Amino acid sequence: MGEWKKCKLVDVADKFAMGPFGSNIKAENFIATGVPVIRGTNLNYPKYVDGDFVFLSEEKANQLKSSNCFPGDLVFTHRGTLGQVCLIPEGKYCRYVVSQSGMKLSVKKDTLDNHFLFYFFKSNIGLNELLQHEAQVGVPSISNPLTSLKSVNIFLPPLLEQRAIAGVLSSLDDKIDLLHRQNKTLEAMAAALWRKMFVEDADPNWKKGKLENIADNIRQGVSVKNLQDYDHYVGLEHIERQHFALYHWGNVADISSNKSVFQKGDILFGKLRAYFHKVCFTPIEGICSTDILVI
Repeated sequence: MGEWKKCKLVDVADKFAMGPFGSNIKAENFIATGVPVIRGTNLNYPKYVDGDFVFLSEEKANQLKSSNCFPGDLVFTHRGTLGQVCLIPEGKYCRYVVSQSGMKLSVKKDTLDNHFLFYFFKSNIGLNELLQHEAQVGVPSISNPLTSLKSVNIFLPPLLEQRAIAGVLSSLDDKIDLLHRQNKTLEAMAAALWRKMFVEDADPNWKKGKLENIADNIRQGVSVKNLQDYDHYVGLEHIERQHFALYHWGNVADISSNKSVFQKGDILFGKLRAYFHKVCFTPIEGICSTDILVI
């Protein structure tokens, strides 16, 4: 392995740019097709900008040349939902315009791998570097966005190692995405099977019953002083909507109030805003929010 060197981002990146002033892009400038504008909603994706774009004419995009960005660039939000970062993919559009709340950077390809830099900013270290100049009042924003971005500290290995590290992380991302898509397919199959068995082909001799006749609502609480006996914590934020599988959980060390105990194989049912359909099976044992029923 080569030596990792501490650098300022300004010394290893190529171009930095902000989005245009608000008055330079108005709703009346949007057209059906043309040069896509990258807004915050387009950064709400795991790796690449995506979603529904609004478009500017080629002429308007030329007027905003300094805010143009291209495949391989990284795009960030500096106002609104902070911490968003995405790469611009190859092959979809030849250029984009970053919106008023965004900023972009291009890498020096002989020094810095853009995928490595992306994963750096997705890490806690990179995110903390980016947000250390967050404004403390008003709308969430980064003070002096470009100056703050340029001042980010990063440890860089040699370029070949950057590419190797980014390649491993990208491969893991692809496998995680595949597993999520497989889970969604299986859940859709399970829902279709349930409907066929219990609705379309329901036995007329079946009788209606209540959940309490076949399951128990476990009400085993645990006090703050005994939390160290457990490893895993599940809050409503960890349960995905309309998903049976539990993918994420938190750290008990971050909890400061009484919770409920659950065992591996229990069902967790979010009782707060039940229309969110937050229900899952538990592959682990641990504690959960008191806003969750343990069945």
